[in-house]
Amino acid sequence: MSLESRMQRMIEERSTSGHQTLWVILRRIKTGYDLVTKSLAYGALLLGGLCTLSMMVIITVNVTLRTFFDGHIPGTITFVQIAMIPIIFLPLAWAALTNEGHIRVTMLVSRLKSANVRHKFSLLANLITAAFSALVAVAATDKAIKSWSLDEAIRSEITIPVWPARFLILIGSLLLTLSVLAITVRFHHDTKSP
Repeated sequence: MSLESRMQRMIEERSTSGHQTLWVILRRIKTGYDLVTKSLAYGALLLGGLCTLSMMVIITVNVTLRTFFDGHIPGTITFVQIAMIPIIFLPLAWAALTNEGHIRVTMLVSRLKSANVRHKFSLLANLITAAFSALVAVAATDKAIKSWSLDEAIRSEITIPVWPARFLILIGSLLLTLSVLAITVRFHHDTKSP
């Protein structure tokens, strides 16, 4: 074997090795991204569940006090209004990640014969969802910062700050964006791999 052919073989082995190393690094980044996204989404789900539980307890105690003792918990209605924000926004990312938990209207797409066209429509739907949730996050950022700087609060029988709820809209929207992007990458990768 000539020196040139040996060098050529070494170059090919190194380039193949470098190519494989790049894919290993990218796969690890993707796995880490998926793990972080899923962990954050699960934490947000737990926080949304905690808000649901606290809202149920406060409403039950308030109804009991009104019925039996002619009393009430001050600010119950205001608390319930604000608690609805994390209850709605925080679990969205987890719903998206777990078996595509969002409601999907597949009436038209399921009738398409071509798997390639169905794949492209699903990809498009995921990208539109990610773009929309990113727009919500951008809009929520400005509102949250203004609310925080003004120390915005609802004043009724008690004063309840609003700015934490505005930041929870931002967090929920960002997590939904990250989750849908993770789903899109996974879906695109799974359909492309042999």
